[in-house]
Amino acid sequence: MYMSMYNKVSDELVQELIHVLGNKSVTTDPEKLDVYKTDEEGNSYWFHTPEVVVFPETTEQVAAVVKLANKYLVRLLLEQLVPVWLAVLFLSWAVSL
Repeated sequence: MYMSMYNKVSDELVQELIHVLGNKSVTTDPEKLDVYKTDEEGNSYWFHTPEVVVFPETTEQVAAVVKLANKYLVRLLLEQLVPVWLAVLFLSWAVSL
């Protein structure tokens, strides 16, 4: 249902991402993308291989990626933007309640 609201990733978007982030911070390599089709989910029903994966290093780069996703109306998954230590800290706090 919601997927139909979004566009596919275009070559133009990939080029803009490379311009903002650099060549090493953007991948469309199928083997690398396969790694990002899931986090810890075990049910393959929820697996979704992304069309592109980006590795922003600064707040400004994250903001630029979000703006480009909005400009091109592509789905943006922010799961990978949360640092692992923050997730562990949050989970530790939640469990201690």
